[in-house]
Amino acid sequence: MLRATMAATALICLTLTAGCSSSNSGAATSAALLGTTGSVPAETAAPLAGLSALEVWEKTKTDADAADSVHVTARFLDGEKKIAINLKLTDSGKAFGLLVMNGNRIRVRRLGSTLYFKADYGFWAANADTATGKALADKWIMVKQGFSPDLDQFFQLTDMDSIVADTMNLSSLEREQLKLVPGIDVGTQVTVGLVNESTERRQGFQTLYVSASDPALPLNFALNSDVDQYMRFRDWNEDFKVVAPAGALDLAKVS
Repeated sequence: MLRATMAATALICLTLTAGCSSSNSGAATSAALLGTTGSVPAETAAPLAGLSALEVWEKTKTDADAADSVHVTARFLDGEKKIAINLKLTDSGKAFGLLVMNGNRIRVRRLGSTLYFKADYGFWAANADTATGKALADKWIMVKQGFSPDLDQFFQLTDMDSIVADTMNLSSLEREQLKLVPGIDVGTQVTVGLVNESTERRQGFQTLYVSASDPALPLNFALNSDVDQYMRFRDWNEDFKVVAPAGALDLAKVS
């Protein structure tokens, strides 16, 4: 009954790789964010003062891997598809928030291996037959991890460890080619920037800004060529509650 969930595929593509856009804005993969030359001392306050770009990246990766939770917001293009996410995630499998794809809203809550989601009719019309869409639109649906390969992609999307690992993923060569640039203020937090000069020449300036405090954590991914595309990390290590919605329909029983 349920066709392949292409919406989930596109959302994961954009979130985990910092954009798969074929538009002129040239959204880059996270590996392309951090990459070309050298060991320039960070021009910021301790504890990053005097560190090379590689050392800043290594500390940021270590601190992000050790984090318990994060709030991720992002907007990207995938071709002509407009994607937005607003998710709170923990490394213990809790998640809740909102996904929007071309105006179609999908609310999600996750408790370990159980996912609850509520999608509008536009989502179901694009991914299921008419009868299913009318029956399930705007209703909370419960699905267990492993029930559907297509919906398992929602579990990947709401997996904090996967998102953080992919954001900080670099090859050995890319690690040797990091460059530091002056940071920006993100609220009250001072940052330092990590950039890819080769991407700058090809596609416009792209920067991953990380907190200059301890712990050093990713805060902003910015594209100067398209301010409408971004990824932001906030509220690191802040706890939150997720409550299973009452009356959710078990997708295994309605499929």
